[in-house]
Amino acid sequence: MLDASGRKICRRMRNVVMRGGDRDDEPKVIIDDGDKNTDDDVTELYARAEKMRIMGYIPQATEVYQKVLKDRRQNMDITAASRIACAESTPSRQDLACPLDEPRIVALRYLLLEKCGYTMTSIRSFFGIRKDLCPIGAIFVTPAKAGDGVLKGTRSTPREEMEDRDNMALWCVVRMFLLGYASSRKILLKYLGKDSVSLFEELGMAYPCELDPTLMVPYVTIFPLDCPLEDGTSAPLIFVTDWHPKVLLTTKVGKSSDGAVMYIGPDSLALVRHLLPLSLRSSSSGNGPRILDFCCGSGVQAICALISSLSSTSYGVCVDINNRALQFACFNAYLNGVGKKIAAVKHDLAMNDLEKISILNNFGAGKGFDLVMANPPFVPTPENMTEKGHGGGIDEVYNNISIAVSGRYGLFSSGGANGEEILRPIIEKAPRLLTNDCGILAIVSEFMNPGESLCRRIEGWWSFGTQPLDNMIHNVTSSGVLFTNELSLDAGEYSRRRAGGDIAQVAIWETHLSKVGISKVSPGLLYIRTALTPAVPKVVSANEVNVEHVVVPRMK
Repeated sequence: MLDASGRKICRRMRNVVMRGGDRDDEPKVIIDDGDKNTDDDVTELYARAEKMRIMGYIPQATEVYQKVLKDRRQNMDITAASRIACAESTPSRQDLACPLDEPRIVALRYLLLEKCGYTMTSIRSFFGIRKDLCPIGAIFVTPAKAGDGVLKGTRSTPREEMEDRDNMALWCVVRMFLLGYASSRKILLKYLGKDSVSLFEELGMAYPCELDPTLMVPYVTIFPLDCPLEDGTSAPLIFVTDWHPKVLLTTKVGKSSDGAVMYIGPDSLALVRHLLPLSLRSSSSGNGPRILDFCCGSGVQAICALISSLSSTSYGVCVDINNRALQFACFNAYLNGVGKKIAAVKHDLAMNDLEKISILNNFGAGKGFDLVMANPPFVPTPENMTEKGHGGGIDEVYNNISIAVSGRYGLFSSGGANGEEILRPIIEKAPRLLTNDCGILAIVSEFMNPGESLCRRIEGWWSFGTQPLDNMIHNVTSSGVLFTNELSLDAGEYSRRRAGGDIAQVAIWETHLSKVGISKVSPGLLYIRTALTPAVPKVVSANEVNVEHVVVPRMK
């Protein structure tokens, strides 16, 4: 449990977030209705609204943001984060994002790539970033958070118009969909045109601000990247996905969806950079590679793999538990010209569903997939401590903080209590889905307690997945390698990073990691490759894998 200092901070946070609600689970918003707010008052209002959104009190947080943005001085806050949070229509608008309207999607592609030049080459040049520092995607850009440009110590709001008018079309898109700022409708009409502004709204990507209809608010982000091709060149691609949780302050979006779609970060691009196109080859049938992407999110891995192969006969299957993710993946497939080559399958990987395995195998033409990829949820999330609340005292305070901790992590990030609740079933299912002839399983993740014991666990999960489903068993010798960093994070440092400097949350993280036995964490890559030996009828053999652990030294 928490020490005296932690309990004091917990109480302070609880008092900021909740004051005398009519029901225990619904805080009442109390705001000073004075005409003027001091800087400290405004900072507290932003902090209160942020914690409300994190804890799931969205309507109450909306009231606070409306109050803040109606103040004359804070009306200068034009971050997408604040403008999304203040709109009562936000959930309905979020549900309308990315409809599978092929003609409009094609028009969007032309607008972004041809009219605006929204490519990594142009954006690197725009920001003065060398290609060797950012070879794949725009991960060097951090979108604005609520209050940026208004609160002390935050970055200033970038100018809406530049002196270099030749690049204004590109700047309009970068400022909205990459940096995360609402933009003047008048400016957008001037440099992009009426049809383009209408297109953003028709595709559920941007809407007029509820408090100021002269502003257009971006409800999604558009991520550009250079996809490496088999011939050594690259292709400019674009992906629509939800904003980072630090922008939305929640992993829940819309009225009906299962949660936000994973933003594109360094882990999303790791396999694109380090695996493709080296692993792609023609399948055993002579056709293009068959690709399966577990936990597909925006579809970035599968789509890049398809395009990287340069094969007209390759195809991919995107699998996710989130309907919104599958919708975005299909949208992005059409956006990048491979809409007819992607199938979407909803599947809960935590379920041992042999029927779903059979369905996926049908997509593999009965011969298995050449490449199975995954970027699974991996955060070892502390449980919501609701059952520990007893109506007051330390338990209630601890409960409120635990809600804030668990509320930060949705379907795309929470790997269960130990961080392996999705990783394990992926490895168990892979042997039944991969082709026996040099099929590759490729996973990017954070790995708990990396070392020999983890390699042995992975080998055990793989062996479990090779248990027979019929009377014909192939003897398959598989080999694997787990790459992790030389400098893993210890539990204390990992807790501090996950808590974002909040001392009370650090205590909860440290307690949880100790409870589940996690002492260190490292990002890494896992590869397993199959190799076929002759088939043996009606013989049950133990198909084993040997996983080697390779420590990647720190770059000097």
